[in-house]
Parts: sequence; structure tokens; C-alpha cells
Amino acid sequence: MRFEVSTRGSLKGTVTVPGDRILTLTSLAFSALSEGTFQLTNPSPSPDVDSFTGWLTSCGCEIGQDSGVLTINTGQLPDEIGLDSAVPEDILHILAVGAVFSGRKVRISNLEGRRSVVAGMIAGLLRKAGLPNSSIERGESEMLFSPSAFPSETVQQVESSWEAECFFAAALASKQAFNLSAPLAVLSHTTSLAQVFGYSQSTKAVETTREFEIERRLAKASGKALPEVKLYEYTGAPIRDIDIPGDSTLAAALTFAASILPKSKLKIKSVAWGQARRGFFDTVKRMKGALESEPIRRKQAFESADIIVEWSPLESVHVNAEQARSQIHELLILGAVGICAAGETVISDTGDHSPGAGRDRFNALARGIETLGGHVGDYADGIVVKGGGEIRGNLIDSCGLPDLALAFYVLGLYAAGTSTVFGFEEHNYPVYEFKALLDSVSGLL
Repeated sequence: MRFEVSTRGSLKGTVTVPGDRILTLTSLAFSALSEGTFQLTNPSPSPDVDSFTGWLTSCGCEIGQDSGVLTINTGQLPDEIGLDSAVPEDILHILAVGAVFSGRKVRISNLEGRRSVVAGMIAGLLRKAGLPNSSIERGESEMLFSPSAFPSETVQQVESSWEAECFFAAALASKQAFNLSAPLAVLSHTTSLAQVFGYSQSTKAVETTREFEIERRLAKASGKALPEVKLYEYTGAPIRDIDIPGDSTLAAALTFAASILPKSKLKIKSVAWGQARRGFFDTVKRMKGALESEPIRRKQAFESADIIVEWSPLESVHVNAEQARSQIHELLILGAVGICAAGETVISDTGDHSPGAGRDRFNALARGIETLGGHVGDYADGIVVKGGGEIRGNLIDSCGLPDLALAFYVLGLYAAGTSTVFGFEEHNYPVYEFKALLDSVSGLL
């Protein structure tokens, strides 16, 4: 499939984006590890959600959908779980780790590309939690994990929401308490999920170990957020009605478009806003973008906010690995934003703590930018995007990456002439949804 994109007028008005894809998938995955019936209001329309609910049905869950509400009635997962291509890469870690530490065998199949990388990271994290090498078997196209007991008394040190979700999944599957040491921004996301699925949180009084003190001192010396230690205990009272806020990736692409199209002023309603999800919008503010947020007060479940963004000149920034982990699904869009900012924008990969952009994805972004006449530098840990110059329309290959297709679509609005974005399939979410949202708030020149 392909789209032709050219310059258009300003974006004005108010828009509501569909439910967040990641929060929908995550909520479904944790529901499967829990018990009873859960209702998700405003779930994402992504085909990944349809694929995953089909997999859940094959595992004995009852799924229903009516008037924008997705219902899941969970049962006992089988003793051996096969995580095939119907299970999106974004939630492999939740189901794999949760199942292993609740006494189940897990087989991850279709190990190709990024899926293979994610499976390898899951194996590394399981080893970190105490799973012996003998319990992990790697074949040519699949990986098998044997069951194990969850080390609930151990304080697990994590650096990303991805890692924190793994240990939360392990605890939830067996209804155990768990301890996490992590920067506050990471814990805020886990705290929201834990509250939804029946966990309370308190500050953990721990005996200070030498390793923990070293961690704190290194964080302080490098200017990073100091780790917090939290104890999560199962209360048995999950929130059964889960309201999914708007999709962060779609909102990021709309924010990018409104920031670069003159005289634009756009309000995006009820966007997912936890500290671990709003990194893109915080970065736009650092780039001197005219962006304001109005948090929506909720007593329970996920944080959200209305975003008001206007056109304004942007300045380059340096995004380190820690900051990148709060915008994993928007990093490629941020790289495209760098073309429109004065100076050189440096974006680090997320490192070994969570599946981030990765070298292949950054390379695909660089090729597309260079096709438009932009300039991209390279360094070992990320990418350098040189902004401020003119770019011209061209054929741009999104390499089957929907978030990259979004980034190139918006760059096509900025470039002189007409751009043709191709390399994605009709089912690739959320390219078509973005085009429809953009058309609803824009006027052609």
C-alpha cells in the first residue's frame, strides 16, 4: 500500500484518538494471568488486538465485544503455553515470564527479526531472576522455558517499564507480593498497572546492601533519577472496568504535524499520560515546542491528559537512553521531528533494558530521511539527525514499520513537492487511522 502526501494547511480543532494500543494489549495480557471478568472500554482497533483475542480464545478465555467495550472472562491457562505469531511482540514478556513463574512450560515460536531479539531478552531476564540455564532451550526457530518458582523475597532491580512488567506478571500469576528497585518514572507505570489488577503499593524498608548502595551512588553521580524500592502486595480487589486512554503514538504523530504546519492549533483529548508513556511530549517541550498538557483527574486506572499543541520553531535536543525508554513506540517519530528542528538532535537507543528502536529501525529511518535530502549521522548508541535544511518529496520506504510510516507521512507534509510513502500493508495499524484523523482537522492550501 502507499500514500501520496503533500503540503497542506494548518491543523485546527479538537480530535479524539482511539484507545492506546499498548495499554489495550497489556491489559488483556495481565487479565489472562488474573481471574474473573474484565471489561475494557475504548480498546484499540489495532489488528494486533484482534489477533491476540483470538489467541486468548484458543487458550480457553471467553471474549466478547459490543459498543466499544471488550470483555474478557479468564480461565485457567493450559500447562504448556505456545506463544506463536498471534501474540504480538509487545506483550511476549508478560505472558512468558508470568507463565514460567506460575508453573507452566512456555514455547515461543516464529523467532525471526525483532521477535528473536525480544525472546533473547526474556531469556536474559529470567536468568537474572534465578532461572537456571538448563531450564532454557533455544532451537533454530523457537525457545522453550521450563517452569520455576518466583523469587518473591528478592528485591528486583530494574531500569525500564519492560523489566518491571515482567516481574509484575510473575507475581500476579501466583498472587504473590513482589519488590522492585527502579527509578520513580518506571515505578509510576507499574504502579498504575498493579492498582488495576489488585495490588497495593508501599515504600519498602530494606536492609541496605552493598550493591544497592553502589547503584544509588552511580545514579546520583550520573545525574539519573535515584532508584526507589517499593513493595507490591496482592489485595484481591482488581478494577474490573478498565478505561483505556487515547493512543500515545497516534497523538505523537498529530503533535508532530501541528508543531510544523504554520498557524496550527490542535487539542488532542484524553491521551495516555503515565510517566513511562509521555516521554515524546516531554521531549517536544524541551525542543521549545508550544505544547501544554491538562491532566485528567482519575481516582483509578490509567493516567490521561488533554494535549494542546501549536505551531512553533523547534530546537534540537539530546535524548539519552533513560529518556528514550519512556517513548519507545515514538522514537522513530521523534527522529523525524529532528529534521524540522534547528541544530543536531541526538537520540540514543534504549540499551539492553527494554526492546527499543534498535539499529535496524534507526537505519530504516536514516535511509528515508536521506531519500528526502536530509542528513543523518551515526554513532554507536543511536542516531544524529541534522535539522534546519530543506527537504523535498520523494519515494520513501517505511520498511513494514507502521510507526515509521507515520513519521514519513508527517515529513511529507513538511517537504516541498509530493512524497509517496510505501512499504506497509493495509492492515498495518495505525496509518489509515492517522490519515482519517488528520483529514478531520485540516484544510488544504
